[in-house]
Amino acid sequence: MKKRAKLFCCLVKLANFVQKIIKNKKWQQPLSTLFWVILIVWLLRLSGLLQPFEWAVLDYYFRLRPIEPIDPRIVVVEISEQDISRLKEYPMSDKVLAELLEKIRDAKPLAVGLDLYRDYPVPRTGGEGYEKLSEIFRTTPNLVGIQKVLGEANNPPIPGPPALVESEVGFVASNDVVIDSDRVLRRALLYPSTIREEMIPSLGLVLAGLYLNEKGSEATWSDDGFTLKFAGVKLTRFLPNHGGYIRTNNGGYQMFLNYRTPPKNFQKFSLFEILDGKIKPEKLQNKIIFIGNTSTSSKDIFYTPYTALLNNSLEDNNDENRSEDNVYGVYVQANLTSQIISSVLDNRPLIKTWSDIQEFIWISLWPLISIILIGRFGKKKLVKYDNSPPIYLLLIVTILISTILGILVSIITFLAFIREAYWLPVVPPLIGLFCSSILGAQAIYIWKLKESNTQLRGAKQKLAESNETLEQKVAERTQELEERTQELEDTIKILEETKKKLVFENQVLKKSESSDTKYYYLGGTVPLDSPAYVVRYADLYLYEALREGEYCYVFNARTMGKSSLFVRATRRLKAEGFKCATVDLSKIVTSYLTLKQWYLGLIDQLCYSFQLTDKFDLLEWWFKYQSLSPKQRFYKFIAEILLNKISEKIVIFFDEIDNILSLNFNTDDFFILIRSFYNSRPNYPDFSRLTFVFLGVASPFTLIQNKVNTPFNIGRAIALEPFELHDVAPLTKGLSDKCANPQRVLKEILAWTGGQPFLTQKICFMISKSQNYISKSSESNFVENLVKLEIIDNWEFNDAPQHLTTIRARLLSPQSSTEELLKLYQQLLNGKEIIASESSPLHMELLLTGLVYKKQGKIKIYNRIYQTIFNLDWVSEQLEILSLPSASEG
Repeated sequence: MKKRAKLFCCLVKLANFVQKIIKNKKWQQPLSTLFWVILIVWLLRLSGLLQPFEWAVLDYYFRLRPIEPIDPRIVVVEISEQDISRLKEYPMSDKVLAELLEKIRDAKPLAVGLDLYRDYPVPRTGGEGYEKLSEIFRTTPNLVGIQKVLGEANNPPIPGPPALVESEVGFVASNDVVIDSDRVLRRALLYPSTIREEMIPSLGLVLAGLYLNEKGSEATWSDDGFTLKFAGVKLTRFLPNHGGYIRTNNGGYQMFLNYRTPPKNFQKFSLFEILDGKIKPEKLQNKIIFIGNTSTSSKDIFYTPYTALLNNSLEDNNDENRSEDNVYGVYVQANLTSQIISSVLDNRPLIKTWSDIQEFIWISLWPLISIILIGRFGKKKLVKYDNSPPIYLLLIVTILISTILGILVSIITFLAFIREAYWLPVVPPLIGLFCSSILGAQAIYIWKLKESNTQLRGAKQKLAESNETLEQKVAERTQELEERTQELEDTIKILEETKKKLVFENQVLKKSESSDTKYYYLGGTVPLDSPAYVVRYADLYLYEALREGEYCYVFNARTMGKSSLFVRATRRLKAEGFKCATVDLSKIVTSYLTLKQWYLGLIDQLCYSFQLTDKFDLLEWWFKYQSLSPKQRFYKFIAEILLNKISEKIVIFFDEIDNILSLNFNTDDFFILIRSFYNSRPNYPDFSRLTFVFLGVASPFTLIQNKVNTPFNIGRAIALEPFELHDVAPLTKGLSDKCANPQRVLKEILAWTGGQPFLTQKICFMISKSQNYISKSSESNFVENLVKLEIIDNWEFNDAPQHLTTIRARLLSPQSSTEELLKLYQQLLNGKEIIASESSPLHMELLLTGLVYKKQGKIKIYNRIYQTIFNLDWVSEQLEILSLPSASEG
C-alpha cells in the first residue's frame, strides 16, 4: 500500500512538472489529459471501488479456461445424499467409518485425507465401533484428519479426532478457509497462524507434502522464513494488495487457489462403492484419497469462480438441479493438493501477479496508446482545412479505436491467464483508455477549431493585401494575353479532332433540348438524352464490332462509363433492327445459387428481355427436358427457342460479369458454351445472327481457367480510354455561366483528373453548383483549391458518391494480393517504369482497381488526385498494418 501511495504522489508531481515544461501547445492539452486520467484511474483503484469488478473478470477468465484432464493422483470418496439415505443416519457411525477406512487402508493408498470432523464418538455412547475407529487412527501412519483452528462467534473451533491427536503416526490438519466479501473462495489458507509453534498446516498442504516426500521433494522455508518451497517451487504468499485486491486481510499463510477446470475434475467413487467392494484395490493403490461430504444437507458448500454468478445463497441451495454448480469442501482441499503437486512435478503454473511498478506501466500504457492514435488520426485525417471539423466522424473513430484497444486488452490478459496464470489488471486500463480517448478527442477538436480560425484570419488578410497590390493586377493582364493565344491554339486542335466524330456523335445522340435541369451525372448510367455525355472512340469501336457480329468484352475499373457505353450501343443497334437484351448478373448471382438455378435464371432474364414470356412457358419447358444437364438445356433454349422465335440479329449483353467469381461452382462450361455458339457459325448459319458482349470489373484469366476454349481469344477488347481535351467539348455548356473561359477550366480539370470520367463529371458538377464566378487567369488556382478542399482534404468524408473508397476497398480487399499490389504501386510512386503484361494477374488486378491505367504499353498512375491521396506515406502505413501480428498469434 505504501508503494502505491508513493506512486500516486510521484505521478501528481510529474503531471504538474510536465505541464510546465511542454512548449508545444497542440500537445499540451492531450498530454495533460493523459496524466489526469491516469491519476483518476489510480485513485479509483486505491480506493477499492474497482476490486469487485477485477474479481468478476478473474472469475470469468476461470470459466473460459479450457477443460483440463483428470488428475490421476487423486481420488475422492463422496458421501452423497443417496449414501446418507441408505445409511439412514447422519453423521455416519464410527463402525461404518472404521469399515470404510479399513477397506481403503487395505488398498495401500499413499495418503488418506479424512475431511470429516470426528471430535466425539458416533453415536455418543461409543462402543465397539468407536474403539475400532480409534485403533485405526492410532495405527495408520498416512491418515490425516481435520480440525477447525479459527473460531468465530457462531462458529467456534472444532478439535481433531482425539485418538488421532494422541497418535504418534497420524496427522491432524486445519480445515479453515478465507472467503472474500462477495462470498467467493479464491484463496487457500495453508497455515491459519504465522506463529511457528501454532502453525498447523491445511489438509491439502499436508497431503501434497506426503506425496511429494515420496517423490523426493521436501518442504523447505526461504532464508527469511517467509515463503514455503518444494524443490525450488515457491508457494507465493498472498499480500494485502496482490492483483486486484486492495487492503485485504492476509492473516496466516495464504495463497491463490488455481482451481482445475472444472473444480470437480477428479476420479470419484461413492461411499457404498467402496463398502460393497465394487472398486478394485488397484484403483486406490498409491493414490491420495480424500473422504468428504458431498450432500447439500452437510452445508459444506462454497462459491468458487465457477459459481460466482449464482444468485441463490448457500443456505437455500437445496435444489437438486443445482447440485452440479456446488463445490464442496472436500473438492476445495483436493484442488489445493493437486495445485501444489502439479506445480512441482508438472510445471503447472501458480497464479501470479505483477509488481506495483509493472502494473503502473501496464495501466498507464493503454491511455497513452489511445491518446497517440486519436491524435494521429484526429489531427491529420479527420478534420478539414476550413472552420467546420466533422465532430461526428472524429467521435466514430474515437469509439472504434477505443473498442479495438479494449478488445486487445481483454485478449492479452486472457491469454496471459490461460497460458502462464498471470492475473493482470483489466478494468483499470479499460477505464483509462476509454476516458483518455473521449477527453483526448475533445481536446483535439477544440485545438483544431482554434487552428482553423487562425487559418481563416490569415487567408482573409492575404486576400486584402492581394487586392491592394497594383503590380499583381498588371501581371494578371499580361498573363491573360498569353493565355488567349494558347486558348486559340487549343481550340483549333479541338475543332480538328471533333470534326472526325461529328457524324457518329449526331447519330448516337439524336436528341432535342432536354427539359431536365440536371446537366452532369455522378455515378450510374448517363441518360440517353443527356447533353453532357462524352463520346469516345470506344463508342464507335463497340458499335462497329457488334454490327459485324464480333464478340466483345469491356473489362475495366468501376466509374469508367461501361454502362453508358453499352446503353448507347443498344439504342443505336435497336434503331437499325437489332434485337438486344441485357442480363444483369448482379440480379442473379447469390452465394447459395446452384448450377440449375444459374442457367434457369439466365434463360428467365432472356425471356423477359426479348418479351417471350407470353409465347413460351419456361417452367413447363424446363421440366420437360429435366433429363438433360442445365448446360444442355441452355444450349437447347438458344438454338431451338431464341433463334427460331427471333429472326433478327441478336446481341446479348452480360453486365456485371465479375459477379460470377462469387459462385460456389465452376463456370468454365458456361464460357465454353458461349464459345461453341461462335464455332457453330459455319455449320449453322443462324448462330451468325447471335453476338455476345461481356462487361464488368474482371479480367479474362480470372473468369475462365480453360485458355483454349475461352471466348475471349476470339472477341474484341474494347478499351475505355481517359477523356482527352478534344473529347470533353459537351461539358463546356454546363460551365458557360460559371466562368469566363469554360475551355480553360476544363483543361485545368483534366490536369487533375487525367481524364477519369467520374472525377471529371464530379468537378464540373461542383463548379456548376458553386456560388463563385471564375474570372479569367484564375482558373488554375480556383480548380486547384476546389479539388484540394472538396476532394483531397478529408476525402473519406467528401467521397460521395463513393469512388475513392471503392478504389481503396478493392486495393485492400482480403480476396486480393494486397501486399503485392501495394508494393507494385509503391514502385510506380517511386518513379519506376513498369511494362504492362496481360499474362500477369498482379498487373491486371492493379489495373482493375482504377488506380492506374495502361498507356503505350506501360502502367501509369491515373491522375494527380489518386497520387496525392494514395501517396507513399499511405502505402507505407498500409504495409505496416499488414505486417502487424494478428491477435491469434499472441
